[in-house]
Amino acid sequence: MVVVTPAPVPEAESRPRTVERAARPPRRPVVPRRLWVPRDRTAPAPHPPGFAQSLPIPDGAVTLPAVMRRIAGLPAITTTTLTEETVIVERVEAVVEETVVPALLLAPPRAPVAPPPVPPAPPAPPVPPAHERWSPPPAPPSSAPARTPGARPWRRRRPRLRLALLLLLATLVAAGVLLVSRGDGITPAPAPTALTAANVTFDGADVHWQPTGDRATAYLVRVATDPALRHVVWTRTVDAADPRVHVGGRGITEDEQLYVTVTSTWHGVAGSTTQPLAVHTPLRPPSPVTDVTTKPDTSGVTLTWGAAARATGYQVVVASDAAMTKVLHTSAVVHGTKYRVSLRDGARYHVLLRTVRGPAHASEDGDEQVVRGPDSRVRAFSTPLKRLGVPTTPTVHPLSASTVKVSWKPVTNATRYTVTFAATAKSKQRTVLTTTHTSVTLDGVRPKAMHLRPIFYVRVVADRWGLVEHTSKPRTATVLAGNARTPVAFTTTVATYNLLRTQFDDDAGRSWAKRFTLSGKQLRGVGIAGLQETGWGKVDGKRPVSVVAKAAHLKVAKHPHSSTPCTTQNQPVLYASGKFSLLHCGYAKVSAKSTKGIDARYATWVELKNKKSRQTVLVVNAHLTAYTSKHSSTSAVAQRARAAEAKRLVKLIAKHRRGGQPVVLTGDYNSYPGRWATTPLDVLAAAGYTSADLTARSSTDGDYASFHDFDGARANDKPIDHVIMNGKVVATSYRVHVTDSKKAPSDHYEVSAVVQVHRSH
Repeated sequence: MVVVTPAPVPEAESRPRTVERAARPPRRPVVPRRLWVPRDRTAPAPHPPGFAQSLPIPDGAVTLPAVMRRIAGLPAITTTTLTEETVIVERVEAVVEETVVPALLLAPPRAPVAPPPVPPAPPAPPVPPAHERWSPPPAPPSSAPARTPGARPWRRRRPRLRLALLLLLATLVAAGVLLVSRGDGITPAPAPTALTAANVTFDGADVHWQPTGDRATAYLVRVATDPALRHVVWTRTVDAADPRVHVGGRGITEDEQLYVTVTSTWHGVAGSTTQPLAVHTPLRPPSPVTDVTTKPDTSGVTLTWGAAARATGYQVVVASDAAMTKVLHTSAVVHGTKYRVSLRDGARYHVLLRTVRGPAHASEDGDEQVVRGPDSRVRAFSTPLKRLGVPTTPTVHPLSASTVKVSWKPVTNATRYTVTFAATAKSKQRTVLTTTHTSVTLDGVRPKAMHLRPIFYVRVVADRWGLVEHTSKPRTATVLAGNARTPVAFTTTVATYNLLRTQFDDDAGRSWAKRFTLSGKQLRGVGIAGLQETGWGKVDGKRPVSVVAKAAHLKVAKHPHSSTPCTTQNQPVLYASGKFSLLHCGYAKVSAKSTKGIDARYATWVELKNKKSRQTVLVVNAHLTAYTSKHSSTSAVAQRARAAEAKRLVKLIAKHRRGGQPVVLTGDYNSYPGRWATTPLDVLAAAGYTSADLTARSSTDGDYASFHDFDGARANDKPIDHVIMNGKVVATSYRVHVTDSKKAPSDHYEVSAVVQVHRSH
């Protein structure tokens, strides 16, 4: 606190008087000069006790004029002049009239204070007698005008003016002290309450508080970087009518801890201050990304972009819709300008980039120290579709009279498969099942109820996300003719082999005898074999069928107890005499008599009995029409002729079959399912006879054509040589004996099947 002490008043100077004391008149008492305000105003002025506690006093000496100037709302000064005093008086009078007097009238009553004791007045000096009184000498004559009675010169009135000014100033000081004081202590204007900050941004915040009513005329808002307000960076005076302010502008920076206080003031007099409110300005958001480049491929997209201002990282968001509601991928914070997203091919996507800014250690968008910038514009792109492979022809295995198993190889880039059935190779496909696997077992397959033929067509359709699909070639299929519920009587291998007529040589120029010998060796181990184009008559002094039988270790079927062969045509039957015995045999013509230009076609039948199980089996071997003298093998005439021959073959079987006897057919039928609208296989299937290539549980080279014509093996083709059986015989395996066509003894491959013959009762 600054101590204010009154300046010492110099004593009056004594003058030598030339007049005698007795003649001098008595002097009029005057105000002591120590009560006047000296010309030197730099001396400190006195102030009432406690005044410095209610009014903020600047450091240094405080004079009475400075205090009064503070009350009057003028700038504080430490020195003044007479002219300034006059201005102060005028301003103070106005302040007293407008502020001090109403405040004194409204101020609460105070406890009476006893006046300080008045010191006894000094005794009056004795009055000298009249003869001792001094009278001034007469004035010399002067040309100056005579003075008006009662008028006083300016020099005589100046001390009184100063005294009046001092009294007025002292009164105002006392009034100010009384106005500020309350009770026994000093009560400043109360501090505002409920100080809050809202809408805090990187460059400012909105500050609100609860006002103190009429106890404050304004509020002083200060912002500092420390709680003690030693480093104030922003100040603002706010009118009491609007207790809010936006803190911002110069001095407010991003990512800084600031402390806000509000001080109540009353006519410039500072009151109480709120507790510092801590406000942390966040980082300034980064700019958005404006140049995003997408480079899609079949496995995703590569994104590149230019660096955004103030961005320390980026987030990549990929969605399947333009509204970005179906988000497929959201990346973590990327600290580069390139990013790879793995996506499905053949789809349309939308992408946007978000800029983030934060400290180096912040790596997630959820970090409190990370601020996110605006999103970039949504960009659309499409990934190209991967190339879809073509499915191979499926394999169909009938497991019963109503169950089939369909399997296929995996298709490159296929996402699903559809299995379809059709009555013919060209009829409309019917979807049966859709799956992601490469093998399915279908139950309840009843061709007649599904409007299918006994031999129907199965396809596999592979697709890629439903956008593109490829269909396999049709696979002919059928169900088993019946459920072989009876026990297996025996198991044997049945083969069919077209050996090429003796008048032709093979591709290597070998004679028929050499070719037949090689063919016979290939048939070793077979239990039953049906040959085609192999006659009984002698050629070059040898019987061709005997050459094959000798090389194959098989026996030519002959009538029982006779040397007469079962047939003299070109469709003999060979069998393993160690396993079977022949009961009956014969042959019959199956071609139409009225068909001109078509060679006569025959079928040989043989009834064999297994020596171990004593189960009989009917074996039928045939060679159907290949072409006519005027029509090719694919002509409609030849196709219809083969179908007619198959019907006569069915009648032949029915004629010689006894009861529920097992039946096995071999031969060259010059046809396969789908070659014509109605093929011999369709006719036989309708009668309950199915080919082993359609029903065998396993297959070896089953997709190769059995006819090669010495021109190389042809895959994904159809066999024209078949092993066929009824419901009492089940094929466990099927094989096309593919060899080097240049070294093959015939223009056909051997076709065989391992079959299980069930008991007839």
